[in-house]
Amino acid sequence: MAEIAALLKVNQQTVRNWIDRGELASVRAGARRVRVRRRDLEAYLQSSRESVRNRRAGDLDEAKAAVQAATRAVQASISAGDEASALLAALRELRGAVDRLLRALAG
Repeated sequence: MAEIAALLKVNQQTVRNWIDRGELASVRAGARRVRVRRRDLEAYLQSSRESVRNRRAGDLDEAKAAVQAATRAVQASISAGDEASALLAALRELRGAVDRLLRALAG
């Protein structure tokens, strides 16, 4: 566990937690020793990478949808001839959505 923690720059307790939750496969080697096979560690890391990639893709899709919705709101406000305050609110919403999209792209 110490080697894995040092390699991944995490606390040893974090590695223990992964093992206890069944996320990282391990083998008991005596009463107090726990071993992790390299292939199990590599599989765990790959799974974690895919999970992060999928979460980022979902965040990006949500951010794109928010920008599209905010853009439609701005267009509707302009078409309706709304007061400046309503248009300003729609533009602020668009700015927030664009900021969210930029954060998702920066990932």
